[in-house]
Amino acid sequence: MIATQPVGSMLSDLRITSQSSMIAMDSQGVITFRKGYGGSGDFVGALRDLAQ
Repeated sequence: MIATQPVGSMLSDLRITSQSSMIAMDSQGVITFRKGYGGSGDFVGALRDLAQ
């Protein structure tokens, strides 16, 4: 997992409306998981899938 600071229009480009959003991207830059404020869903499972 890599935590980043938003740069330029990054938040709007990724359609993040709340900074507590979690997203996971594959090696092609495709968003494979998105969850907003109030829950994480299965973020760990999504990261496991990406690592395989």
